[in-house]
Amino acid sequence: MFDLRADPVEQTDVSAEHPEVVAELEQAMAHWAERHVGREEDALHAVAREGPAGLEWARE
Repeated sequence: MFDLRADPVEQTDVSAEHPEVVAELEQAMAHWAERHVGREEDALHAVAREGPAGLEWARE
């Protein structure tokens, strides 16, 4: 997550500073996936629940 006004080239991830916003966005993504794709376990649901592959380091 980036502050596009302060960082228009997206160099500094500010998600750790705003965990409530991250949680809200993750919930919205999961809700969207359930409504539009279904409740199956697939790649879209995994991304909605866990974030894109390669971003595991951002949650640690």
